[in-house]
Amino acid sequence: MLQVQAVSVYSIGNSHTGDSAILKKQGIYQLAQAMGKPFTHGWHIRCSRGLDYMWNNPNDVCVEPNAYGLFTDALTNYQWDVLMLQPFDVYTSDAIPENERELQAAIHFEEICADPPGRLFLYTTWASSGALDDDVYVPDEFTDLWTEPYAVSSEEVLRRQGFMNWYYAELKRYCDANEISLTVIPGGELIMELEQRIMKGLIPGMDAIDDVFRDYIHMDLAGRYLMAVAICSELYGVAPTDVPLVRYFTGGAGWGTPVTEAQAEELKKIVDAVMKREPFEPENIPVEFATSVEELDDLRQIKIDWSALSGYTYELKASTDLGSWDSIAGPVVGDGQNESVSVDLDSDRRFFRLSWY
Repeated sequence: MLQVQAVSVYSIGNSHTGDSAILKKQGIYQLAQAMGKPFTHGWHIRCSRGLDYMWNNPNDVCVEPNAYGLFTDALTNYQWDVLMLQPFDVYTSDAIPENERELQAAIHFEEICADPPGRLFLYTTWASSGALDDDVYVPDEFTDLWTEPYAVSSEEVLRRQGFMNWYYAELKRYCDANEISLTVIPGGELIMELEQRIMKGLIPGMDAIDDVFRDYIHMDLAGRYLMAVAICSELYGVAPTDVPLVRYFTGGAGWGTPVTEAQAEELKKIVDAVMKREPFEPENIPVEFATSVEELDDLRQIKIDWSALSGYTYELKASTDLGSWDSIAGPVVGDGQNESVSVDLDSDRRFFRLSWY
């Protein structure tokens, strides 16, 4: 068996997976070169289909694989540092996704690896930049679509925040039980944060979220750079601010609106903020933010050290199902002081998420 050395990634997904610029010798390849980092990659891409469809139709692809082949060959004959998976929701006569089947497909891909990958990346997809009304595209606020309610009981696979959070929680349960490292590349959350900053006038040269889409569902170069920075920062353990801007994203790809240096700096700030917002349970609050979690009478006391966030606006949210979130602390500007938050144990809240900007 060929042992792929250093950082190697195998990606399974749809056209949104390609919107990370990870295929062929695209943006991530150039970023790795510019940073002097090793990068070996393979892919299995079926446009407009989810993981369950690909698992059951392994020979049906829309992008030809490279020398590592389809997942049936690549996962069983090569060792990969990272297996990156992206669920998707297109409903057609030959592909009617269900949430549990889409989840089990991810597990199947991991299970057939001849050598378990060191890390599993869940690259979550995103909503559209608008909606179709009688086949006519109507622009809308991305955030409104992304945060539409999601019910697990519907059994649907949806490009919505609620589904992706449910998917993450269930996949994490599997990964924790099997001692697998799970990393989220939160595509939808990155775009939502970008839209909010565009609306505040913080992104030069951008007036609406449409500016990072090349159509109502796929990314232009700025959106691709946003995703690529998130992936590279996790692959190589570097700060997003240290990921350079390379020729692919400045027009060298031969298509798309070039990303400017000023835009790149703001996009990297977004990645830096959003990648620190993974959902977490009280017992697993990142150590840099938590001093202790205690039982006090009938309350669970979460003591958080905000000193690292001095000068930032922070907010702590709680959720029962990873679909909807309630603010329980903030948003306020951190002053470097310790603060405690009490959570009623009688409630169903299990998940907590810290965000700051």
